Formats: sequence, structure tokens, C-alpha cells
Amino acid sequence: GPVLVKDGEIKVDKPSVFNEFKLLPRTAIGLTKEKKILMLACETGFNGLSLYELAEVMKGLGCNDSMNCDGGPSAQMFLKDKNTEVYVKGAGRIINAIAVFKK
Repeated sequence: GPVLVKDGEIKVDKPSVFNEFKLLPRTAIGLTKEKKILMLACETGFNGLSLYELAEVMKGLGCNDSMNCDGGPSAQMFLKDKNTEVYVKGAGRIINAIAVFKK
């Protein structure tokens, strides 16, 4: 957490324990109205995004609902299919993960 977008509305609006105004590498997952799942990671070489900026990006990508997954040095993502391999490398250990596999 926290929730970034709920029912099409950005829900991040004030400072809290989640440091939403601090620029960090971040990852998020979202669901569009068409029930498509979107996963996003901003690279750790970049200064990063605030949680509010991340919410704006997820809403801009069409997410009706979205949640922050991780931020800081452990934020990373790996994607591989038959035509593509992308690794957004983090600086920290992976403590937990979300894995998506083709049926």
C-alpha cells in the first residue's frame, strides 16, 4: 500500500507515514476498467517518483484502481516473454514478490 487510485480517483493527497512526497524508485500494480492488469516500475537510476506522481501515472495509463507495491532500493521488476526481456534492477534484496505465469 497505500492505495493510489480507487474508482478512477487519486487517493494520495497528504503527507503520511508512506512518504508520498519523497522521490523514490517505486513499483505499482493497477487494474483498468477492462480488467487488464498493469504493473509498473520506475528505474532506480532515476530520482524516482512521489506517491502522488505515481498515482498520476497509473491513472494516466488507464488504471481505475491501483496500489503502490514497493519503493526505495528494493523496488525492481523483471519481465521475460518469448520476444522481450526487461530488468529494472533494484539495489536491495527482494523480500517478497508477485509472479505472473502464462497458463
